[in-house]
Amino acid sequence: MIRTTIPIVVLLLAYVLPGSGISHGDTISPYPIEYISSMHWTGMGLMAFQGDYAFYATDHGFVVVNIADPANSFEVTKFEFPDQKGARDLKAVGDYLYCTTGSPAEFYVFDISDIETPQLIGECDIAVDLVGKDLVVDGNRAYVSGYYEDIITIDISVPSAPAPISTIETARVVSMEIIGSMICVGRMDGFDIYDISDPVNAVLLFSHGPTGTIYDFEYGAPYLYVSDGDMGVWVFDATDPSDLELVSWMDQDGYVLSIIYHLGYLYATSGSTNIRIYDVTDPTNPVYTTYIHSWTWTIYKHGDLLITDEINAKFVTFDISSPPSATMLGVYQGPSPGVDFAEVNGDHAFVLASGLHVYNISVPTEPYLESTVPLTGPRGIEIVGNIALIAGQDGFFAYDISDPSSPVLETHLPITVVSFDVEGDIAACVSATTLNLVDISDPSAPFVIGTSAEIYPGLDVALQGNYAYVTQRIGFDSDLLIFDISNPSTPQLVSTYFDDTADFIGLQPAGEYLYLSTDNYIHTLDISDPMNVHSVKMLSGGATRFELDGDYLYAASGYSGLRIYDVFYPESPQLLNTFNTAGVAQGIQFDGDLAVVADQTAAELFHLAKPVLMIGDANRSGGIDIDDVVHLLDFIFASGEWPLPVRTGDFNCDNAIDIDDVVSLIAYIFAGGEAPCDQ
Repeated sequence: MIRTTIPIVVLLLAYVLPGSGISHGDTISPYPIEYISSMHWTGMGLMAFQGDYAFYATDHGFVVVNIADPANSFEVTKFEFPDQKGARDLKAVGDYLYCTTGSPAEFYVFDISDIETPQLIGECDIAVDLVGKDLVVDGNRAYVSGYYEDIITIDISVPSAPAPISTIETARVVSMEIIGSMICVGRMDGFDIYDISDPVNAVLLFSHGPTGTIYDFEYGAPYLYVSDGDMGVWVFDATDPSDLELVSWMDQDGYVLSIIYHLGYLYATSGSTNIRIYDVTDPTNPVYTTYIHSWTWTIYKHGDLLITDEINAKFVTFDISSPPSATMLGVYQGPSPGVDFAEVNGDHAFVLASGLHVYNISVPTEPYLESTVPLTGPRGIEIVGNIALIAGQDGFFAYDISDPSSPVLETHLPITVVSFDVEGDIAACVSATTLNLVDISDPSAPFVIGTSAEIYPGLDVALQGNYAYVTQRIGFDSDLLIFDISNPSTPQLVSTYFDDTADFIGLQPAGEYLYLSTDNYIHTLDISDPMNVHSVKMLSGGATRFELDGDYLYAASGYSGLRIYDVFYPESPQLLNTFNTAGVAQGIQFDGDLAVVADQTAAELFHLAKPVLMIGDANRSGGIDIDDVVHLLDFIFASGEWPLPVRTGDFNCDNAIDIDDVVSLIAYIFAGGEAPCDQ
């Protein structure tokens, strides 16, 4: 920053005038983040059932599926929880759906008498540090356990006003099951049985352990079946609940996380590959009968139906009315998992997750799916006019999206792509071993114009001017490769930047600087001389991908969500705001003020209008006064707080913040000097 002299009287004036000093009152957010909605909810958590409907939890809320005809199940509606809280567990009883949320944990009650429009009618906090993991409901009470913490008893006699009434003090809780007036509590080292006939004074009846981790219980009077992880299933005679008697044991080939009892048969998951079926008509002598091949850890019983919660966001329904026979009735496939890339363009969002999914967002609060194109391993998307350029494992594709409800393939280039970037008429595509430059002057008919085989293996790529910047991984380390592409037909490697302390992920050039991210840091590199790239700043907080717009750098920061940095001074990014997305933020793209964040669990829409700047309002008080002078003086001479956004401190708009701005600001306030340069 340029430092000039100033008469001492001006400095004294700023510090001694009445009312001077940095304001500690309310300030305006330097960059507000407005969440709008989300689409393409992936993943399938715990499930509940009521009549012809299934409910499943997601990181955004819950989804309702009609299962009246299991061969043709379909989504009816979904409900997004407030404040980006995901659903953890849910239970449906009568006209009500009870849900627990992520941290800080809350308990929600929904009226589902009209299944197409669930209504949130009641809620209560559970505990500040508790994440609602497991939920059981019995009459007028619900019981919620945290991750290995106590059990909270909630009075639900008035559904619109649920209220915690007591706590069962235990530890390391993994599972729960209600049996009459008792609750079975599975721990990481055994299980307990409590008498809960008095809901505010649970009484311990029986304790068993140490054992392995107890994941599930089933009851077939008078026998209690207990799943014990890799130890199999224990069978206890529970005639006297205060003195259980072990009568048999079922060994398993794989881990047992879930069991159900139905018509004298026990169904037990075995690892994640099958469900073993035992005849337990004589519980003292269980007999293995057969198995169901299924990629599941969790199974449910709904009437005569067995429903498996499988990997890849789907559930499978079996008829078990005549055990041990199990007849598959149908498969419900939820949205494809893994939203790593998304693009917003006009009234549509284009989401990549095991295919291209086009959503209509003309009403941003109510996005809906218009079309889907199957693709394998897509790794990026760029919209150029009416063409969507998509690259990935199966090649480089150009789709005509002039009718978003029916994308049409125009061209396919058989090149494998890990990452790609577009600038002007060139697309740079990186594979495990190659940098391909693709001519997209006619985006409907792209073709490879140049190739460099000096990469191993490629991670990410970004274009700026005559250079392509490529990250690659060698063993446990990463390099930044810089290619001269002034002649796209013959890209030339001109230099390499190496840092053996970093594992590079994403990159974003910005004029003479380049932002390079790792899991934990953002490195600012000076690239003004491509032959002498060097680091000038390392900022805490990693990122997966970036988007740059003027003074602002938008970072999709993995588990840290969305972060916005002020890069007025490119070598010193300043964090303006953060937003914790529901999952793992992988990428961000813009169209005007509308942004879409690919969050693995969904594509999330945000309104990210740039803040209206009041040049001179360095302390964000909403006005210009002597406090702003003091703020700038402290910043310039005493390493005080930055003005945010930083440009608000550049009163004379010379792209630097120095004492000249202070002089101009004082003259404006006290001597009728020139107004801020943007006024």
